[in-house]
Amino acid sequence: LRLRTRLRMMRGTLFNLRQAYSRILNTDISTAIELCSPLLGLDSEQCELYTLAKDFAQKEFRPNANEWDQKPIFPISNYRKASSLGFAGFFVPKVLGGMALNRTNSIIVVEALATGCVATTAMLTIHNACASTINLFGTDEQRATYLPRLCNLDIKASFCLTEPGSGSDAGSLQTRADFDTSTGEYVIN
Repeated sequence: LRLRTRLRMMRGTLFNLRQAYSRILNTDISTAIELCSPLLGLDSEQCELYTLAKDFAQKEFRPNANEWDQKPIFPISNYRKASSLGFAGFFVPKVLGGMALNRTNSIIVVEALATGCVATTAMLTIHNACASTINLFGTDEQRATYLPRLCNLDIKASFCLTEPGSGSDAGSLQTRADFDTSTGEYVIN
């Protein structure tokens, strides 16, 4: 319910912004809508990336979003289709099956995918975060073993982030793991 309220507020804010542009520029609302385009400021490659992701989201996510929200459905077939476009390996090198995107371009893809289904896109971004972590901190053997399989969704990845008193607010977490140099182990507070 809170998410829907926030989305309504955001839509209202965007509509008001479009109306304001229309008044300021003394032009019609359709011109103002173009001024608020998500493609504004993107280069041609980024526009293609956004359009690819948005078209995919509108075709594969949006028609099913309400049902996925209402029922416990994990839309694996839609995820596999997303992986065929590279959307399951944003930060993974191309040689391992990923897209090798920078942060800006990954945000462009996420924004476009979220137009179809925010929750489904969130699950895909968590999968990408896990793949990115393996890419950044894994051994060469771990990268070669897991990243191609993550990028084509033969395996799926996720993580949990919660503790009593903080929920999923990472900034409020109290648990720490400190490395003890005398034992060579991590100690949890």
